[in-house]
Amino acid sequence: MDFHGGFIEVRRAIVQGQVATTKTRKIRRVDVTPQLMDSLKRLKETRTLQTAMSGKPVQDWVFLSTLGCR
Repeated sequence: MDFHGGFIEVRRAIVQGQVATTKTRKIRRVDVTPQLMDSLKRLKETRTLQTAMSGKPVQDWVFLSTLGCR
């Protein structure tokens, strides 16, 4: 995520539980609204605090399942 530029770069995907390239094998840039970027910033801050308290590393993934990175 580029919080200053207001976009997300999609570099990888999860396919059948395995980390993979995107379907086109290219990095995609997705512009996001300021409201979404604010929400993603808050989510990152919350996860950083949660992981600091639990002693676990911060996940690189934005969208997690209830089991973590999937």
